[in-house]
Amino acid sequence: MIEFNGKISGLAEKHMWKRGKRITLAILILGLTVLFPFVILLWRKLESFYGFNIWVLPVMYVSLFIILPLIAWVLPKSKKEKNDLVTNKVFTDEEYIVVVLSNGHEEYKLISKAKRVNDYGDFYEIVFPLSAGISENFICQKSLLTKGTLEEFEALFEGKIVRKST
Repeated sequence: MIEFNGKISGLAEKHMWKRGKRITLAILILGLTVLFPFVILLWRKLESFYGFNIWVLPVMYVSLFIILPLIAWVLPKSKKEKNDLVTNKVFTDEEYIVVVLSNGHEEYKLISKAKRVNDYGDFYEIVFPLSAGISENFICQKSLLTKGTLEEFEALFEGKIVRKST
């Protein structure tokens, strides 16, 4: 059994929040893109119904592509929210890897489903494919290792470890 116990901090926490913002931006832009054809259809229907061009609808919708991602990127999280959502414990349970957040929420995924493990020196980031569910919470800070060894951890993800710099 491998266990990283304690709240992540420093570069690991900063990386987790940055990745979380990137995931949020990707979801926002994807959602807006998927809805775009329906907005065009609605605009065309309204245009034919009223008999003149109504440019307000597409202009407002396109402005959402700028405003919403900007708000999502700039809007800071409160200290309470950050404390509740930070990774507090990561451990292996047979073929699963489990993350426990500070608020008690648990998330688990099959170790075999990991796409890759990014080694940033001070911490590992376990990346899963979209089909397994994207999560920014699978961050293992090396200094928080309480059970097992780093070699045992790396053996779980053999062939999937990519050394990176922060």
